[in-house]
Amino acid sequence: MNRFSALISLLLLVSCGRGQFSSCPEADSARWLETGDSLIVSISPFDGSRDTLFLDRPLRSIACMSSSFAAAFAEIGAADCVCAVSGLRYMSNPYIRENACELGSDASLDYEALLRLKPDLLLAYSVGAAQPLYINKVRSLGVKVLVLYDHLETTPLARASYMRACGLICGRREEADSVYAQVSASYAALRDSVERRGGEPCPVLINSPYGDAWYVPGRDSYMYRLVEDAGGEILGAREGVSSSTISLEQAFVLGRKAKIWLNPGSGELPGQIPIEEKWDNTLRTTPQGGNDFWERGAVRPDLILSDLAAIFSGDSQAPMNFYLRK
Repeated sequence: MNRFSALISLLLLVSCGRGQFSSCPEADSARWLETGDSLIVSISPFDGSRDTLFLDRPLRSIACMSSSFAAAFAEIGAADCVCAVSGLRYMSNPYIRENACELGSDASLDYEALLRLKPDLLLAYSVGAAQPLYINKVRSLGVKVLVLYDHLETTPLARASYMRACGLICGRREEADSVYAQVSASYAALRDSVERRGGEPCPVLINSPYGDAWYVPGRDSYMYRLVEDAGGEILGAREGVSSSTISLEQAFVLGRKAKIWLNPGSGELPGQIPIEEKWDNTLRTTPQGGNDFWERGAVRPDLILSDLAAIFSGDSQAPMNFYLRK
């Protein structure tokens, strides 16, 4: 889950495929992924290079470098295909946590485990133009690798749509398409039914200081889109995908305008920002420090949207999926 806290710099636009590939004309379609009947093409947002996986049969053992990949398989009823996960102890899904193996991190991958398991595929990710060094070594061991960029999709439904690729990988394409269609319809219905306080977006302060900086998501980012679709407006957000920073003094000024404080951490700051309603996405965390918001939430943005819409509309008694009032 650490990859979601990495700062995203420049994203280069590449055109959508045509012909045998699915095109992506809509804002909620995946920008960095194309699929056909028997192949998946992952497009690097950094240099436009393409990583292609040809499928001549369903793959039954998948090693996942990200919890969101594992969550996607679980959501379509294919948790048994996940044989290994990086950061297994942080997984919220009990089946995967109890039945998969620990894969290790990119800096200290467990190659012995890989040789023992002999997975059909390793699903990896990258946060820069240069792919992690372990990928070539894994390929040299005879293990197929596909690098995906779901974490760089800027809309919630685009990120969730990667479950369809997971369905294609494990031979459950119809199930995956069906689940995604339900998630997409649920999200759209919630988005269209949002009630705004006083007819205006609910002003939101987000996050808390990290070191000497206070990071605010950009207006074209995944988190901003979730808040906006739920009827909120993140104060201090700037144009673009990348997060920007504000000072503690600026946060206090914005805090006077905010009605909701999302993800405040401890919420204890010198002088206290005067916001009564504080909500953190830590309702479903594990004793080891895992957070289902970044796991299942990645493939069920409709559940996150339901939480945020209730919070921003003032319905604090609504049942929550990921958020906890502090």
